[in-house]
Parts: sequence; structure tokens; C-alpha cells
Amino acid sequence: MTLSPQDLSTLRSRLGKRNRRVGGGYEVQVAKKIAAHCGFADWNEAFVKPKYGMSRHDIAEDGTKIRVAGGQRNGDLTPIKQMAVLWYSNDLLGPIEAKHCEDWTLAQLFKAPEKSVLYRYWAESNINCHSDRSIVFFTKSRSLDFVLHRTYLGNPRSAYLSFEASGVHLVVQTLPSFLEMVFPQSS
Repeated sequence: MTLSPQDLSTLRSRLGKRNRRVGGGYEVQVAKKIAAHCGFADWNEAFVKPKYGMSRHDIAEDGTKIRVAGGQRNGDLTPIKQMAVLWYSNDLLGPIEAKHCEDWTLAQLFKAPEKSVLYRYWAESNINCHSDRSIVFFTKSRSLDFVLHRTYLGNPRSAYLSFEASGVHLVVQTLPSFLEMVFPQSS
């Protein structure tokens, strides 16, 4: 079966829209889990999701527009109100990124960390958010929720994977382990 260019374009468009829906759904799942752990009844009381169509320009000191990398300067989820106080109170937690994709494996982190999908996504997130502290929540179908972050957040109390990529020490741990480490008083 051969697809015409028009059919191929339509298929790609549908796949892209489906992937955005899956990714957006995962962002809400992460927000709900963090909010529930911290005692919020509704995730909307703790987070907002920035719109994807945000401007990719900043205003320079002279008033001119300058193009910036990425459209979501604060990540996929932005803590608000009391959650923002909890999230930013220790100056260690950065922008929240959520990634639901199928093409990662933890084995990639052992073989070539700099080439792994997870490390590349973390590095890209830091560029887009103008940060070096992005917290990346990630999963794939039939998998646990994991968190990728810099090691300076502390030592996880349960199993974790520690690795170095491009001179940066990073940790991968499960979402429940991460929440217990960062917000121990909340549970």
C-alpha cells in the first residue's frame, strides 16, 4: 500500500495531535500525584499548565523583540499559590517538564548517557526554560513514573540510578521516592 503525499501529511498530523493529547494527559497525571502527596484536594489549586502557543520572543532592554529557544519558559507545569511556596522554598527545584514517550530505556543511561533520549530531553528543557535545574517526570506505556533531576536535591532513600553526562551528575528515581525525598513532611 502506497500513501499519497496528502494522505501521509494527514496521517502525520493525526499522530502529532494524538501525541500532544497523550503528553498533556501525562502532565495532568503528574500534577495530580504531586498535589495529592502535598495535601491538595485538586491539582488546579496547585498547578497551571502554560499554553503551548506562548510567544517565543522576549523584550530586550532597548524594547526590541529577541527570539528565545522554546515556547514554555516555565516548563509544562507551573506551581501556584501554596504549591509554589513549597516547590521553590528550598531553591533547588526548578521547572517541571513531563514526558510520555516510548523511545527511552534506562539501559541507554548506562551505555551512552549523553546520547540517551532522557538526557537530551533534560538538556533541551534547561535551554528552553533558561535553567539548569529542570525536573523531568517521564514514563511510557506499562511503566512506572520516574523523575530525572540533578543530584544536589539530596540522597534518595530508596533505589535510584545515578549517572554523569557532560559533567553533570544526575539521578533517576521513581516518582513516589522523589516526592518522599523532597516533601517528607507532606505524607
